[in-house]
Amino acid sequence: MNKKSKLNILNNKRNRTPTFKNLNQENFSSTSTQLSTLNQNLTKNENINTITNNNNINNTISNNKKIFKENKEYNNHNNNYILFKKNPNIKYITDIIESNDFKGFNNLFEVYKSIKDNKIYLISPNNLTFKLDIIELSEDNNNKLIKSLEGHKNHITTVRYFTNDINEYLISADINNVVILWDIQDITNKIEKYKIKLKYTNWIYSCLLFFNDYLYIFTSCCGRGNTKVYLFNENDINFLKNVNNSKNNNTYYLLSWYNEKNNNYYIIEFCKNKIVLTDIYTNNLYANLITEDVQLQNSSFFYMNGYIYNSYLYACSMNGYINIWDLYEKILINSIHIYNSLLSNIIQWNEKYNILIDGKNNSIKIMDLSKGVIISDIYSQHENSIISIKKVRHPIYGESLLSSGQDGYIKLWST
Repeated sequence: MNKKSKLNILNNKRNRTPTFKNLNQENFSSTSTQLSTLNQNLTKNENINTITNNNNINNTISNNKKIFKENKEYNNHNNNYILFKKNPNIKYITDIIESNDFKGFNNLFEVYKSIKDNKIYLISPNNLTFKLDIIELSEDNNNKLIKSLEGHKNHITTVRYFTNDINEYLISADINNVVILWDIQDITNKIEKYKIKLKYTNWIYSCLLFFNDYLYIFTSCCGRGNTKVYLFNENDINFLKNVNNSKNNNTYYLLSWYNEKNNNYYIIEFCKNKIVLTDIYTNNLYANLITEDVQLQNSSFFYMNGYIYNSYLYACSMNGYINIWDLYEKILINSIHIYNSLLSNIIQWNEKYNILIDGKNNSIKIMDLSKGVIISDIYSQHENSIISIKKVRHPIYGESLLSSGQDGYIKLWST
């Protein structure tokens, strides 16, 4: 199938009933050197002021009720996107993974509830062996290593889980820019893998899998360079196109969004100083989300991570900003500054609270969305910088949190 034929097939499908579901979040992972650089840049800009005063922020959030309307597509995807009910008064329980073999790289993971057997699995890259360890979080608190996936030959930089409620996949990448798509339909027996080598100068930071009928498209990005789109069809992966709207900007994270008003799908690129939305079918630019305040347009401002709820995008940056964007109106509706912080990860706990990672102060922060303030700041227990956090319905502790750090540990927190 040539490139023109692939694009024709893709464009012909855009008017079909949407099958895409909201996808899991991935956390930005970084080496010790990268975090040190970010900290230095942040220190130079600690005195940046918020673009909106706190009263305006609080009023806008509380008055904009449609942010918190029920979103069935969001809530019905899987356990990782169901909003938890308990307030996140988290406390440290235990270490799930203890790996001091290679500090600084074993700092990212994935966790999911399988649609096949309803068990909770933790995917932990082992950067001593370059394997992906699949660990079952069991009800007897005896976590079991189910399988180790072999295929990478260098340090793994990202791993993500995706499902369309029928099939289950993992995508992983390493610093040699090798991307592997793992078919994990039968996790205890045979796991298929499809490998490609990307021509990037820097390593890959994020991968995204997109479902549309029998076509599977995954995109990947690195520190510099355009996002590349590949077509997976009939056990084959072929290059499809470049997404050029990021203009070679540093891109650290990828999300996707379904626009119900025009029945289109968009790739969201988290870049330096801006967030770029591109039509996945046509490559047409939908929006360049850029703050107007010149104080945010400095060399240390990077969007690191985010999530979408009710067509509002919540994005955090490395110099302590949480920006909230209306994706339909393409406008910034709120900007909250958490002073003296390096925010590398944000997740939604429920309709009232967000949970943040502060890499500079090595802490987990709980934020009250209705007030726009931090209500709790908890030491992460990690010896080196904390890197990522994820929600999980633990078989014993229920609504829980997992955290990983550059010390090579994955820790369990309960509410």
